[in-house]
Amino acid sequence: MSDVYQEAKKRVEVKKQFYKELSGFVTSSAFMILINLFTSSYLWFLWIIVPWGISILAKGLKIYFFDTSSPEWEKQAIRKEMAAMGYSDEGEDKEVTLDLDELKLNINKENSIEYKQVYNSSDLV
Repeated sequence: MSDVYQEAKKRVEVKKQFYKELSGFVTSSAFMILINLFTSSYLWFLWIIVPWGISILAKGLKIYFFDTSSPEWEKQAIRKEMAAMGYSDEGEDKEVTLDLDELKLNINKENSIEYKQVYNSSDLV
């Protein structure tokens, strides 16, 4: 089977597991609320439902909005980091030039550094 099919199948399994956990949360929460309301005036169910609900919400957000496990997200993040480092998407090097008072450094794709003299010998004392 293709890699795309395997990735799609994996994502469906993750979503299926999320729906199981969500239904368990809703059912258990309703049950705890009913028990609490009929047995006590202190609302202890909040100490269970709120943290559990936050974790379910976080998991849902990760699955549907911030999916960092997909290969496409990883490629996009790599391209973004390379651009921040001064490299283009095509792999061609983008020369980064640092101008210092008396020294110019050129750093290319291979991270080799070339020193260029930007002053005249007659400028020296």
